[in-house]
Amino acid sequence: MTYSIELNGYEEADHWKAINEKNVYLSYTGDFAPHNMGHMHMSCEMLLVEQGGADYVIDGSRYTLEPRSLLIIGSMDLHRRTLTDLPFIRYGLTLMPGFLESLPIVNEHLGVFKSPSPEVFAKLAPLPDQVFDEVREIFLALGEETISVRPGTSSMVYAHLVRLAVILSRLLNSDPVAPLLTPAYTSVAEIREYIDSNFAEPLSLESLSEKFFMSQATISRRFAARFGTNISNYICSVRITSASRLLETTNGSVTEIAARVGFHSVNTFIRQFRDKIGVTPLQYRKQYEQHLHAREMRHMA
Repeated sequence: MTYSIELNGYEEADHWKAINEKNVYLSYTGDFAPHNMGHMHMSCEMLLVEQGGADYVIDGSRYTLEPRSLLIIGSMDLHRRTLTDLPFIRYGLTLMPGFLESLPIVNEHLGVFKSPSPEVFAKLAPLPDQVFDEVREIFLALGEETISVRPGTSSMVYAHLVRLAVILSRLLNSDPVAPLLTPAYTSVAEIREYIDSNFAEPLSLESLSEKFFMSQATISRRFAARFGTNISNYICSVRITSASRLLETTNGSVTEIAARVGFHSVNTFIRQFRDKIGVTPLQYRKQYEQHLHAREMRHMA
């Protein structure tokens, strides 16, 4: 493997946009000063630790990362981090769930792309040296294939993701499941895609029922069974994730951002943002600005 990736070689705004929009995205990130922050995003995230350590909390469960650890964070799962051993250097591979679901063979192993229990995570922390090298090789290969489109890029990305999915399934003793191509699966996947694209519009179980010609009870049951959350919670999570990006990349007021992501009450927005992220929108923006300042100072040093 000749491809290499520059440490912190990205613009912050482009980075945060990519982890919520790109089907496959590789970053190589180093933190050299304490910085604790919580967030969530549309993609599944896989963190492969090269140096240092950190404690992550995902939906209330704690995960201790050390060199050669691999942490998988499921789509839309709130996660908070405390750095414990600096510098904390890791590869980050993010994958959009809809893209994974569209790939034959890969979609038989979707369970490995969700946040594991702490007991299951123990199988990934640390990885054996040979497995760590193999997973890093796949990460770098995916990074190389996605920096520019070439003949055969889509086939190579698919091949690398199949290999990664099978390696993880073996590590986690996860049995493949039947490909999710039934009409019921297709319908709830379409509903989720619609929410992802139209979260700023008025959305409710009633309106989705009318649009997709399904009863509210059927939508609720199938959506929860497929994605592990109810419709209302998913809509809120998408809106809060989008609001986080706007807080990072714009100077818009909290009221303006609330309206842009679909909240009609700014007080409801603030309350739900705090419930999801753990801080208010303004506190989140301040933490992000402090993070940028610390990174700028490190580059100037």
